[in-house]
Amino acid sequence: SRTVLAILQQMKLPVPVAGVSRDIFLGAGAALLPNWACQLLERTPAQALQSRVAAGVLRTMAPLFRAGLNDGPAHRACERVGHERRWIRRPFSDAER
Repeated sequence: SRTVLAILQQMKLPVPVAGVSRDIFLGAGAALLPNWACQLLERTPAQALQSRVAAGVLRTMAPLFRAGLNDGPAHRACERVGHERRWIRRPFSDAER
């Protein structure tokens, strides 16, 4: 895991402010790790806090990403199975319908 994280942290991304966006995504991913994995990776309390902050930032920005990704894999999957594209944006309470 340390090797994978090191590689991901060094990747060059074709987006503006790549370092910041990379840190947010990697931090949010680290926030999903179970406690035992954080202990094995020897993550510090400061790193854990950064991860929680990154997860909050990404959660706040999620609607912007969804709005910008209007022709991604989810939309193409809807077309393959015969759903309208707007089905993706349905409220979760409508998932059974």
